[in-house]
Amino acid sequence: MIKCVSLRVLDLELVSITDKVIANLLSTCKLLENIRLVWCRDLKTVKVKNLAFLCELIIHSRDPNSIFEITDVPVLRMLDHSPFLIPGISKPMPFQMDSLGSVTQLIIRNVLMDDGFFDTINSELLLLENLTIKIDNWAVENWVISSVSLKRLNLEFCTSKQFVITVCTPKLISCVCECCHEPAPIISFSTTPPEDFKITMLKKFFNPIV
Repeated sequence: MIKCVSLRVLDLELVSITDKVIANLLSTCKLLENIRLVWCRDLKTVKVKNLAFLCELIIHSRDPNSIFEITDVPVLRMLDHSPFLIPGISKPMPFQMDSLGSVTQLIIRNVLMDDGFFDTINSELLLLENLTIKIDNWAVENWVISSVSLKRLNLEFCTSKQFVITVCTPKLISCVCECCHEPAPIISFSTTPPEDFKITMLKKFFNPIV
């Protein structure tokens, strides 16, 4: 048993830890403000719930079948989620995004993108200001990214198929798109394009996950 009732920051990377130990930590450390779990071995299920002070959550899964739940995190501001990358295969979002109403920065990689993902951003994430998405797999090729609050949009494309993206974000001040393959996506804006708008073709792409 690990009893750290005053713990504010939990930062674990490349360690072996079981679901039971993580569950014990998250259930007893109710004052946690920052959680970072990166490529931890033997970790298959993470349930983040009833953490009233949690502001930042970073989870990069090593297991492609990991289970990830988020509930009752009322002041969560930043979420960075990246499951293990299996080339050509991406699974749907492993958690309910309607529990992220307080998030202002969202970073999502290696998950299957569909209309529901962007519909949720528009209807549920009303405070979102910064969005970073890495696209490896997709369910649709014509996207509409709509948000009344979004200010910065970063897109990372790792596919050779061309996407058509319509951006409906009246407060957008920056849009950056990085591509690993040609052709670059076609991006149009329903309002005046942001001054900081650029598309970059990466010379070399590699997967840092080992």
